[in-house]
Amino acid sequence: MKLASIFNPLGIILVALGIIMLTPISVALLAREYGSILPFVVACGVSVALGLILQWRGGFSRDFDELRRSEGMLIVSLAWVVTGAIGGIPYLFYDLGPIDAYFESISGFTTTGATILKDFAPYPKTFFFWRSLSQWLGGMGIIVLFVAVLPQFAVAGRQMFFAEAPGPTEEKVTPRITHTAKALWLVYILLTVLEVILLRVAGMPLFDAVCNAFSTLAAGGFSPHPQSIMGYQSASATWIITLFMFLAGGNFALQYRVLFQGKIRALLHNEEFRLYATIVVLMSLLLCAALVVSGTAAFQRRAARRFFPDCLDHHHHRLCLGGFRTLGRPGTDHSLYRDADRRLRRFGGRRRQGGAGPVRAQIPQTGDRPGRAPQGGAADQDRPGDRA
Repeated sequence: MKLASIFNPLGIILVALGIIMLTPISVALLAREYGSILPFVVACGVSVALGLILQWRGGFSRDFDELRRSEGMLIVSLAWVVTGAIGGIPYLFYDLGPIDAYFESISGFTTTGATILKDFAPYPKTFFFWRSLSQWLGGMGIIVLFVAVLPQFAVAGRQMFFAEAPGPTEEKVTPRITHTAKALWLVYILLTVLEVILLRVAGMPLFDAVCNAFSTLAAGGFSPHPQSIMGYQSASATWIITLFMFLAGGNFALQYRVLFQGKIRALLHNEEFRLYATIVVLMSLLLCAALVVSGTAAFQRRAARRFFPDCLDHHHHRLCLGGFRTLGRPGTDHSLYRDADRRLRRFGGRRRQGGAGPVRAQIPQTGDRPGRAPQGGAADQDRPGDRA
């Protein structure tokens, strides 16, 4: 394993990350939170400086054509660890300790959605924007992003792309891996913009709409509101977010074919999507039925018009987004779901953390026969269409 093959790609990624970390400064300027500019300038400087040092140690080589799969996996692993550390630097300026800052950053980039925050009041808009943006970047995969936008990774990007994607089979949108990465990000951005528009029409403030759209498409759950979606008291916003949770949980390669290639039949005939939709609908109905059977007095006092939306919305937090993505938004009174939730939450588990997804549930019922590798070789047995 050549260190130059590790240092150079990792250095390029860190330089690009440093540039991205200047994005929250625009929010700081618009919100007149001038004290929030310095944290991201410092984070940008550290990331760019570290990236240049790594490239210098690697000889500034751009010859990545011989990058091996093991090297690609190491680059991806190191990129996630270092990215989490760099992403946590701004939090240090908001009185978070080093461990808490790193935890919050990793929770964002990995779209875990766990947080150490107890009181949202002391923090400015720029702080919450970065939390949501970090989730959005990690939702599709930071490696997929850099493969899409950095021409240096035209060939080597293939190894890193498949090292980050967790799916078991290959499903290209286009023949070239860089074009595939761009196609996936195109769908990702389009759905994000569309959700922002719809949430704005539903009456949600623009800043909150952007942050909530970021975390919805990423299946992260971070929200600028301390009560999350419940705090907006809007049934329209709840349904919009529920819809995009469902879309974000689907196969983006498949959605690209539907949206940009007009292959609607591909959606209807795709076994993964049919299994995914079936599971979401059936398990949502099952939760509603369980709530009726074990309904408490508090639940029975709810207005009838809120019954199914609340059931469906809560259950999507457990099962939707990638086939059991478990978004985890604290937007519902969970005490009303105690008994039913204990029975059903075991189905949850993020695909990023290796949880069961609809594509895994089909193995070996679909695809190639057991014991036979898909066409393209063992190195190509990952699914770039799945969410990283």
